[in-house]
Amino acid sequence: MKSQILIRPYEEQDKDRILKLLNDSFHQQQHLQIIRDNKWWEWKYENSVFGKPIIYVADVKQNIIGFRAFWPWKINIRGNVYNSYQPLDSAVDK
Repeated sequence: MKSQILIRPYEEQDKDRILKLLNDSFHQQQHLQIIRDNKWWEWKYENSVFGKPIIYVADVKQNIIGFRAFWPWKINIRGNVYNSYQPLDSAVDK
């Protein structure tokens, strides 16, 4: 029987598995010495000047196999303010 992929909002207990997925996915493509750890997570997602992002994960039997995040933005068009979201990091396990 094939496992079902569950797309769901991020939960705090997902963080370490997401960091592992991001590091595994990008370690060979990096041009800079980025360490994706708790400090990096706090900087990018928890304390961002843009606010808390919307984060979704793809989960198979409590294994994070995909990740997508969006920063919240406010766009002002002729005095009308609209909520919008800028796509951020994404990764999918091979």
